[in-house]
Amino acid sequence: MPTIYNFEKEKLRPIVDLFLRSSADWEKFPVQFKRPMRLIMSENIPMVCLGDGFFFMEALFTKEAINDFRKNFSHLKFSNLRDKILYVQRWSLHMRQRDSNK
Repeated sequence: MPTIYNFEKEKLRPIVDLFLRSSADWEKFPVQFKRPMRLIMSENIPMVCLGDGFFFMEALFTKEAINDFRKNFSHLKFSNLRDKILYVQRWSLHMRQRDSNK
């Protein structure tokens, strides 16, 4: 029988807001907000989108994370994680400059 998980409050929006207030510097980001969290994977083709049940953001996985996934869950494909809840233990935020006209 599957376990049901309810997202009760926003996690991503306050973290992103605090990240922007800390000048988008990961070193200045408070340690107490770098805790593991559960996120749902809403899309994984063509880009990975993770969400907290309220907001979604594009995510990138390191080669180390993908290799660890393949080693521990060799019976699953990465594409099978769509609409599943992931327990993200180590993560960081990065900003990328984009042209606002596009």
